[in-house]
Amino acid sequence: MSIGHTQSADRSTNPKGLMDCSSERLEQLVANESVPFDADVAGPGVVGAFIATSLTALITLTVAFATFSVPPQLLNTADVILAEGVRGLFRIVSKPLRNLFGIVSNRGRNKSIKEQEARINAFMTFMVSVSDQILVSEAAILVAGLSGYKELTLYSTNIIIALGCLASTVHLGTFPFFMERLKEHHTAKLMRVVIMSAGSGMLIFLLVVQLSATWDTKTHVFFMCTLHDYKINAEDYLDCIVSLTVPIVILTSTISIIRLLYVPTPSGDAADDGHLVILTPTANGLSKRAVK
Repeated sequence: MSIGHTQSADRSTNPKGLMDCSSERLEQLVANESVPFDADVAGPGVVGAFIATSLTALITLTVAFATFSVPPQLLNTADVILAEGVRGLFRIVSKPLRNLFGIVSNRGRNKSIKEQEARINAFMTFMVSVSDQILVSEAAILVAGLSGYKELTLYSTNIIIALGCLASTVHLGTFPFFMERLKEHHTAKLMRVVIMSAGSGMLIFLLVVQLSATWDTKTHVFFMCTLHDYKINAEDYLDCIVSLTVPIVILTSTISIIRLLYVPTPSGDAADDGHLVILTPTANGLSKRAVK
């Protein structure tokens, strides 16, 4: 679909003030390349900001995982072994640089429990701020798109949905990393739940509308036209069922996160009488160290 970078579209309306969704008008808009482009919700700067923030979260979690700076209740034996493998690979790759600059490896240095706790707290604090930015950005772009639904094109809506899914995946996936820190802050917890629920609700709504057989950037062009002629193609019911997995996963994940925020932390291998347990790899497996 050709998208013209025009400031405004042909805003023809019928006598009732509704958008003119006639096929003749829509075909003419596409043929003349006069379909509007909304840089506020679909511009390269917006897309780049979402990708950069998501990569920041991914890199931060990878570094935390490789340096055993993850809350111990989230780790199991396989995680620790994998983290040690990542550390070994990093040492191999960085060895030429250490030799070049004369950097002495501190691999054999015995890290104290307090240092490990400090790293965990530092990573958690940073991830809270990154997650806040992701969550607010997701809600902002969804609100911005839906608030202008009367002139919102399917082209822009596709980008909004893609960015919303990216932000939702990163936020829901990283949430367990710092979840315990939010449990004691009731106001912050409530605000996050409200924003997260609103964002997930708007995203699920758009994903359900996207299932329509009229979701076509050449025949319907605008979100309102697709919504007006909404219909599910019975012949493609298998595709609809597969497509429904995305909104269902977002819904169930959001509910699970909210439930985890408001239930006590279960006791298990990672906790011992309310003490933090640090897991570190040894020659004989995992070593546990309880910390008050």
